[in-house]
Amino acid sequence: MVQIQQHMYTREREGIFTTTPGYDTIAKSKGLENNFIKKVIHPLSSYYPPKELLNSGERDEGKYPKSKLIMVTETGELIFGQSVYKESDYTGERETFFSHNMIVPKERAKEYLYSADTVFGSLPFRTGYELTNGSQLEELDHLPFVNGDFKPLKAVLNDSHISSDQFMQLVFALLSSLTTKKKVYVSLPRDIISATESAFDLTYYLFQCIPHELRKYFGFISYAAEPQSKKNINLMFVEKGSIRPNDSLISKDYVFDFAFNHFINANENINRHPFIEFVYRNLQQTPSKLADFYTFAKTSLCDHKSPSLQSYNDLVAFYSIKEGTYNHLNNKQSSLYKSFRSFLTSDNITQKTELYHVLVNLVNDDAAKISRNALPEDETIVEILQLASLFAQKDLGKINQYLILALYYGANDSNYLNQVYKHIKGYPLLFKNVNAAILKNQKLVPVILEAYVKMRLNRMATLKEVTGEIKFWLDQHPEVFDNQVINGLSKERLVLVFQKESNQLRAFQEVQKHLSGTRSLADRIQWFKKNMITDLSLEVMGSLKMELLSPEEFDQAAVIVNNIPREFMNAEIKQKIELINIVHDIMEKRYLSNPERYFQYSHFDKLQAIVIKLIPTSHLEEQTERIALCFYNKGHRKDTIYHYDEMFSFVDSNGGMEEMRVFLQRFIRMWGGFQVSDPAFKNSVQRYLNTHAKVIFGDKRVEKRWEAIHPIIKKAMEEVKFQQLSALGKYIYKNKKTVISSLIILISLVILGGTGGLVYKQIMDEKAAEALAIQKKKEEAEKKRAAEERVKAERAEAERAAKTMTLQATGMTYKDVNNDGEISNSDELIIVISNEIDMTKLPTLEQLDINYKEEKIEINNVSEADIVVEPNAASVNVKITDNNVAYILPIAEKVISEANEQNESSEI
Repeated sequence: MVQIQQHMYTREREGIFTTTPGYDTIAKSKGLENNFIKKVIHPLSSYYPPKELLNSGERDEGKYPKSKLIMVTETGELIFGQSVYKESDYTGERETFFSHNMIVPKERAKEYLYSADTVFGSLPFRTGYELTNGSQLEELDHLPFVNGDFKPLKAVLNDSHISSDQFMQLVFALLSSLTTKKKVYVSLPRDIISATESAFDLTYYLFQCIPHELRKYFGFISYAAEPQSKKNINLMFVEKGSIRPNDSLISKDYVFDFAFNHFINANENINRHPFIEFVYRNLQQTPSKLADFYTFAKTSLCDHKSPSLQSYNDLVAFYSIKEGTYNHLNNKQSSLYKSFRSFLTSDNITQKTELYHVLVNLVNDDAAKISRNALPEDETIVEILQLASLFAQKDLGKINQYLILALYYGANDSNYLNQVYKHIKGYPLLFKNVNAAILKNQKLVPVILEAYVKMRLNRMATLKEVTGEIKFWLDQHPEVFDNQVINGLSKERLVLVFQKESNQLRAFQEVQKHLSGTRSLADRIQWFKKNMITDLSLEVMGSLKMELLSPEEFDQAAVIVNNIPREFMNAEIKQKIELINIVHDIMEKRYLSNPERYFQYSHFDKLQAIVIKLIPTSHLEEQTERIALCFYNKGHRKDTIYHYDEMFSFVDSNGGMEEMRVFLQRFIRMWGGFQVSDPAFKNSVQRYLNTHAKVIFGDKRVEKRWEAIHPIIKKAMEEVKFQQLSALGKYIYKNKKTVISSLIILISLVILGGTGGLVYKQIMDEKAAEALAIQKKKEEAEKKRAAEERVKAERAEAERAAKTMTLQATGMTYKDVNNDGEISNSDELIIVISNEIDMTKLPTLEQLDINYKEEKIEINNVSEADIVVEPNAASVNVKITDNNVAYILPIAEKVISEANEQNESSEI
C-alpha cells in the first residue's frame, strides 16, 4: 500500500532546504519528494492574521482562527492541511505561523473523495514541532479521522443569514469554478472564529453538491485574511470586511460577501439547472438518493473526460424518469431525447445498460400518451429516429409502436402524416418494419397507408414524380401493392399524368426503364407492373399518329404493341397494328415482288408516309423499290404513274447525283420497266438534267455514264443539251461546215492581239507596287505612335512612384488625440513598420501605400506636414486632416473594431 505523507512548515533557525533562519520545511515524511514540496506545498503554507485581532494587539493563540486546507493537486494528490497563528517564533519575539499537511498519494485519493464525512472529518493536526525530534515524520497507513459533528444544513444557513436561493447560487459558482479559472470568495458575518467554523460546516454541504467526477478539481481554504488567487484553490473564505467594493482583481470571479450583502456574478438563473435544485432538495430530505444519483451518474459518464454542468442537468432528468418522478409538462421532449445522444453511442451502450433501459422505458411510456390531442412534435420524432440504431432487436418494437401510433392519430392532418413518413423514410429498416406492421392490421391500412399513398400521389403533377413514387414502393416495400386500393390509386394517377406528356413514346420508355430496374418481385407484384404497362401501352397506341413517327419512334411503337393483350384492342388499335405489320413486311423484304398488294391497302397514303421516313439515306440504290412504292401515284390514268419530280428530288437531296444515276438504272428496269413509256417520266428526267446540266455535261466521263443508263436517258440528254445552246450555238450545231472555215480566220486575229496584252500587264504591276508602298508607310506611323504612348505611361508611373511612400506594416493603432470619442482632425493613425523609409520622398509626398495583412491600402492627399517619421524609426504617425480624412476614416474604423474584438476575446 502506498502510504500517506506528512509535512510541517514554519519559521525556524534552519530548515531542510535552508541553513539560515527563515520560513522553511522543518520536517517531512521520507516518501515526500523535495520538488513536490517546493512547487506545491510551500505556496499553500501561509497565514495572515485577521486585521481586527492584529490591530488590537491580541496575542492569545486561541482567539485566532485555524485555516483549514483541502485540495486536490493537478497530479491527483489529496492534501489536508491546517495553518495556525503562533504568538512567537524560535526567538520568542516575533509572531509566526505553523502549517501541518497530510498528503494522500494519487493512487488512494479517490477512496477519500467519495465521502464528505471522511473529507471533512476531524484530523489531529499539530500546532508546533520541536526540531530536536528530528526532521523525519512517520508515514501513515490511514488518516486518523474522527467524524465531525455537523449542524443540519438549515441551521448552518440560518447562522450565516444565507437564503436557499443564495446557497444554490453558491453551488453554481463552485461547480463553475471547478472547470474554469474563476474563483469563489466568501465572507461570512459573525466573529472570525465562528465565521471560520461556519465556513468549514458550509463547505461540508457544498462538497456534497459536487459530483464524484468533478471532485478531483476541488480546492478549499476555510480562512484567509483577504481574497487572493491560489493555484488549485476554488473556494476561499475571507475575513469580514476584506472584500473591497469595485476591486478589479476579483470583478470577474464569484463574490459572496454575506457580511455586507455585496455580491458579484451571483445572479445565475437556477431554473436552467435542475441538478442544483435536485442536490439542494436531497441534501436536506434524502441524502441517500443523492448518493444513488452519483452512482447512476458515474456509470452514465464512464467515458466522459470532462463532464459539464449541463451533463448533470440532463442526468437529473434521466434519473427522474428512472425513479418515475419526471415531469413531462415542464420540459420539451425533443430536447430530452436529444440529451440521450450525448451519453449513449453504439460503442458504449453495453457499459450503460441502466441508462439504456431508461431510454427504452421513456419511448414506451411516451407511446402510451399519444392521442389525437397529444401528437408527438416533429423534432421529437426526429430525435427518436436518430436513437433507433442503439436499440436492441427485441426493443425495436417499442419504436415501431410509437411511430405507428403517431401516424394513426395524426392521419387526419395530411401534412403531419406526410412529415412523419418523410422522417421514417430516412431509416429503411424501420420504414419496412412499420409498414409491415400496418399491413398486418386491416384497421390501420385505410387510415394510414391508403391515406398516405393517396395524399402523396395527389400532390404529384409530373410523370417523373409518380413513377419515382411507384418505384420507391416497389424497391422498399412492394407488398403495399397487394392492397387493391393502393394498386388502383397508383395506376389511375400514373395514367392521368401520362396523358399530359407531349412525347408519350419517350415517356413510355422512361417509365419502363424505371420500373424494369426494380428488384426481383413476387408474381402478384409482377402482375401489377404488367397491368400498368398495358394501361400505358393502350394510351400510347390510342394517341399515336403513325405517319409522323421517326424511324426510332416507329420501332418503339412496334415493341409497345406486344404489351397489349388482344382482348384489350379496339378497332383503331387493330388498324394501327395491321399498319405496323405491313410496314415491317416492306422494310424487311429484299425485293418487293408483288407491289400490287400494297397498292390495294386502304390506308396506302399513310403507308407511304411511314415507309418514306423509314428508308435509310445511304445506298439509296438498294432502296429503289421502296422509294418507288412511296411515290407511286395510286390514282393515275396510265400516265404519271409516279410522282417523278418528288421522287427524283428525294433521291438527289439524300444521295446526290451519283446515287441518282444508279437509282435511275434500277428504276427503269424495275417491275417490267413499263414506266419508260410514261411521258411524265421523260419530262421529269429532262427537268432533272436541265437543273444539273453544268455537272453532267461539264465532264465527258460523267456524261458518258449518264448516257449509258438507257437510250431514253441519252435521248433526253441530247434534247436538254440542244435547248441550253444560244441562238449562235444552235446555228453552229445546224451549219457545221460554214463555221469551221470561219474559225480559221478567227485564230489568226487572236495571234495578232497578243502584243497588246503584254503592255496591259506592265501597267497593272506598277499600280500594285504603288499600293504596297502606301500600306507600309501606314504601318510605320502606327508603330511610332504606340512607342510614344508607352514612353508617356512610363513617365507618369515614375512621377507617381516619386511621390509615393510604401510602408510594410506589422500593426496599426488609432490614437484619439482630441479625446472626443470621434475620428476627427488632429487624431493620428500609428503604423508600426518593418521596412526602412526613403526620407528623400517627404518633400514631394502625395500618397502612402500600406501593405498590411496581405492587403494593399492607399491613402491619398498626404503631405510631409501630415506625418511624423524619424530615420530608422519603427513607426509612422499619420495625422488626420480635412484633405485625407476620407481615405483614413474607413481604416481607422477597422483598426478600432479589431482592437475592440481583441479586448472582448481577452476578457473571455
